[in-house]
Amino acid sequence: MLEAIVDLGYNSFQLCIYEHYESNAFKLLTRYKSFIRSGFGLTENGKIKDEKIKDALFELLKYKKIIDNLNINKIKAVGTSAFRMVSNGNEVSEQFSRIFGTEIKIISGYEEGNYSVTGSLNTLPFNDALVFDLGGSLEIALVKNRKIEKNKALQFRCIEAFKGIKKRKGYKIKDK
Repeated sequence: MLEAIVDLGYNSFQLCIYEHYESNAFKLLTRYKSFIRSGFGLTENGKIKDEKIKDALFELLKYKKIIDNLNINKIKAVGTSAFRMVSNGNEVSEQFSRIFGTEIKIISGYEEGNYSVTGSLNTLPFNDALVFDLGGSLEIALVKNRKIEKNKALQFRCIEAFKGIKKRKGYKIKDK
Protein backbone atom coordinates (compact mmCIF):
# COMPACT_ATOMS: atom_id res chain seq x y z
CA MET A 1 0.00 0.00 0.00
CA LEU A 2 1.29 3.47 -0.87
CA GLU A 3 1.49 6.06 1.90
CA ALA A 4 2.46 9.72 1.95
CA ILE A 5 4.25 11.65 4.64
CA VAL A 6 4.28 15.45 4.49
CA ASP A 7 6.94 17.12 6.67
CA LEU A 8 6.43 20.86 7.07
CA GLY A 9 9.67 22.18 8.50
CA TYR A 10 11.23 25.51 9.36
CA ASN A 11 13.48 25.50 6.29
CA SER A 12 11.89 23.03 3.89
CA PHE A 13 8.76 21.01 3.19
CA GLN A 14 8.99 17.39 2.05
CA LEU A 15 6.64 14.89 0.53
CA CYS A 16 7.79 11.29 0.90
CA ILE A 17 5.99 8.44 -0.85
CA TYR A 18 6.45 5.00 0.69
CA GLU A 19 5.44 1.46 -0.13
CA HIS A 20 4.23 0.03 3.20
CA TYR A 21 4.18 -3.76 3.28
CA GLU A 22 1.99 -6.07 5.38
CA SER A 23 5.11 -7.13 7.29
CA ASN A 24 5.32 -3.48 8.47
CA ALA A 25 8.46 -2.98 6.38
CA PHE A 26 8.55 0.05 4.13
CA LYS A 27 10.46 1.35 1.13
CA LEU A 28 10.92 4.98 0.17
CA LEU A 29 9.86 5.31 -3.45
CA THR A 30 10.37 9.02 -4.00
CA ARG A 31 10.79 12.31 -2.19
CA TYR A 32 10.00 15.87 -3.18
CA LYS A 33 11.58 18.76 -1.32
CA SER A 34 10.71 22.46 -1.44
CA PHE A 35 12.73 25.14 0.31
CA ILE A 36 9.88 27.27 1.63
CA ARG A 37 11.85 28.69 4.59
CA SER A 38 8.57 29.30 6.42
CA GLY A 39 10.34 30.14 9.66
CA PHE A 40 12.61 32.79 8.12
CA GLY A 41 11.84 36.46 8.54
CA LEU A 42 8.87 36.24 10.86
CA THR A 43 6.71 39.32 11.27
CA GLU A 44 7.27 41.59 14.28
CA ASN A 45 4.50 39.81 16.19
CA GLY A 46 6.06 36.38 15.56
CA LYS A 47 3.86 35.21 12.69
CA ILE A 48 4.74 33.35 9.52
CA LYS A 49 4.67 35.97 6.76
CA ASP A 50 1.80 35.97 4.24
CA GLU A 51 4.37 35.66 1.42
CA LYS A 52 5.71 32.43 2.96
CA ILE A 53 2.17 31.09 3.40
CA LYS A 54 1.43 31.82 -0.27
CA ASP A 55 4.65 30.03 -1.37
CA ALA A 56 3.77 27.09 0.88
CA LEU A 57 0.22 26.81 -0.48
CA PHE A 58 1.57 26.69 -4.03
CA GLU A 59 3.94 23.81 -3.16
CA LEU A 60 1.39 21.93 -1.06
CA LEU A 61 -1.10 22.00 -3.92
CA LYS A 62 1.58 20.36 -6.09
CA TYR A 63 2.10 17.72 -3.39
CA LYS A 64 -1.65 17.09 -3.26
CA LYS A 65 -1.77 16.61 -7.03
CA ILE A 66 1.02 13.99 -6.79
CA ILE A 67 -0.81 12.21 -3.96
CA ASP A 68 -4.07 12.21 -5.93
CA ASN A 69 -2.40 11.00 -9.14
CA LEU A 70 -0.95 8.04 -7.21
CA ASN A 71 -4.33 7.31 -5.54
CA ILE A 72 -2.81 7.52 -2.05
CA ASN A 73 -5.39 7.46 0.72
CA LYS A 74 -3.12 7.31 3.76
CA ILE A 75 -1.45 10.65 4.46
CA LYS A 76 0.42 11.65 7.60
CA ALA A 77 1.37 15.31 7.89
CA VAL A 78 3.45 16.99 10.58
CA GLY A 79 4.50 20.54 11.31
CA THR A 80 7.75 21.12 13.17
CA SER A 81 9.48 24.09 14.79
CA ALA A 82 8.21 26.62 12.24
CA PHE A 83 4.73 25.96 13.61
CA ARG A 84 5.72 25.52 17.26
CA MET A 85 7.58 28.82 17.53
CA VAL A 86 5.11 31.17 15.88
CA SER A 87 1.91 32.81 17.08
CA ASN A 88 -0.11 31.73 14.01
CA GLY A 89 1.15 28.13 13.76
CA ASN A 90 -2.21 26.52 14.55
CA GLU A 91 -4.07 28.82 12.18
CA VAL A 92 -1.66 28.15 9.31
CA SER A 93 -1.59 24.38 9.93
CA GLU A 94 -5.41 24.30 9.84
CA GLN A 95 -5.36 26.13 6.51
CA PHE A 96 -2.81 23.64 5.12
CA SER A 97 -4.75 20.69 6.58
CA ARG A 98 -7.73 21.49 4.36
CA ILE A 99 -5.58 20.82 1.27
CA PHE A 100 -4.92 17.22 2.31
CA GLY A 101 -8.17 16.53 4.12
CA THR A 102 -6.19 15.38 7.15
CA GLU A 103 -4.90 17.13 10.24
CA ILE A 104 -1.38 18.48 10.17
CA LYS A 105 -0.13 17.58 13.61
CA ILE A 106 2.24 20.10 15.15
CA ILE A 107 4.77 17.86 16.86
CA SER A 108 6.92 18.67 19.86
CA GLY A 109 10.70 18.90 19.69
CA TYR A 110 10.85 15.61 21.58
CA GLU A 111 8.65 13.90 18.95
CA GLU A 112 10.72 15.46 16.18
CA GLY A 113 13.87 14.01 17.77
CA ASN A 114 12.24 10.57 17.95
CA TYR A 115 11.32 10.72 14.26
CA SER A 116 14.89 11.76 13.38
CA VAL A 117 16.32 8.80 15.28
CA THR A 118 13.81 6.39 13.75
CA GLY A 119 14.74 7.58 10.27
CA SER A 120 18.44 7.27 11.07
CA LEU A 121 18.06 3.78 12.54
CA ASN A 122 16.15 2.64 9.46
CA THR A 123 18.74 3.94 7.00
CA LEU A 124 22.15 3.80 8.71
CA PRO A 125 24.08 0.86 10.20
CA PHE A 126 24.88 1.90 13.78
CA ASN A 127 24.23 0.68 17.31
CA ASP A 128 25.40 3.66 19.37
CA ALA A 129 25.36 7.28 18.25
CA LEU A 130 24.60 10.88 19.04
CA VAL A 131 21.97 11.94 16.48
CA PHE A 132 21.50 15.62 15.63
CA ASP A 133 18.61 17.13 13.68
CA LEU A 134 19.42 20.74 12.89
CA GLY A 135 16.68 22.90 11.43
CA GLY A 136 14.60 25.59 13.03
CA SER A 137 15.30 23.85 16.31
CA LEU A 138 18.01 21.43 17.35
CA GLU A 139 17.13 17.93 18.47
CA ILE A 140 19.87 15.81 20.02
CA ALA A 141 19.35 12.14 20.86
CA LEU A 142 21.68 9.66 22.48
CA VAL A 143 21.23 6.18 21.01
CA LYS A 144 22.61 3.05 22.70
CA ASN A 145 22.02 -0.45 21.37
CA ARG A 146 19.68 1.07 18.74
CA LYS A 147 17.38 2.54 21.42
CA ILE A 148 16.94 6.16 22.46
CA GLU A 149 18.55 6.74 25.87
CA LYS A 150 18.02 10.52 25.99
CA ASN A 151 16.38 13.03 23.69
CA LYS A 152 16.56 16.81 24.06
CA ALA A 153 15.13 19.59 21.90
CA LEU A 154 16.51 23.13 21.92
CA GLN A 155 14.01 25.67 20.66
CA PHE A 156 15.78 28.46 18.85
CA ARG A 157 16.15 29.48 15.23
CA CYS A 158 19.28 27.45 14.48
CA ILE A 159 19.44 27.99 10.73
CA GLU A 160 18.95 31.75 11.05
CA ALA A 161 21.66 31.90 13.73
CA PHE A 162 24.06 30.03 11.39
CA LYS A 163 23.07 32.34 8.55
CA GLY A 164 24.02 35.35 10.72
CA ILE A 165 27.43 33.82 11.50
CA LYS A 166 28.09 33.14 7.81
CA LYS A 167 27.19 36.74 6.91
CA ARG A 168 29.60 38.11 9.51
CA LYS A 169 32.38 35.89 8.11
CA GLY A 170 31.73 37.20 4.58
CA TYR A 171 30.09 34.15 2.99
CA LYS A 172 27.46 34.72 0.32
CA ILE A 173 24.00 33.45 1.29
CA LYS A 174 21.37 32.65 -1.33
CA ASP A 175 17.81 32.94 -0.11
CA LYS A 176 14.43 33.04 -1.80
